[in-house]
Amino acid sequence: MSHPLPAHKCVNLACLRAHLEEQSLPDGWVKYAECATEGAVVLAKLSVNVDLLSATATLLLKVDEDLGWRLSCHGTLVEVGQSRVLTAIPPRLDSTKAVLDLLSTLQGVAVCSGNAVDDFRLLVDARGGEFKDATGAFMCKYVL
Repeated sequence: MSHPLPAHKCVNLACLRAHLEEQSLPDGWVKYAECATEGAVVLAKLSVNVDLLSATATLLLKVDEDLGWRLSCHGTLVEVGQSRVLTAIPPRLDSTKAVLDLLSTLQGVAVCSGNAVDDFRLLVDARGGEFKDATGAFMCKYVL
């Protein structure tokens, strides 16, 4: 999804940070202002926990000083070059529009914490990433 924003390009992180302050983020995304001292803009996608009293950052987007970016999912760094969803995203997020377009792309991605047991990971690989319900009907496909 493309955002109707001016085509203003940022040449540094301070510029990008200032422009992001003026924008509302997609549902569930928050700015991590306390991490600004790390020399990065940090945005997190929060999911409400079952107890309804707390939230977990399922996705964490860090934009570094050079405007390069990194994405973590449940605390694990995502290999951008290995993800079909993320390969079209430029290596530098040099505008608010580029950041919001990435967040919009991520809004449409189902995130699962997965199962660390090797048997389950091997099963997912063997099925080409496809998940089916008890009747054998297609439910979803692992893409990240």
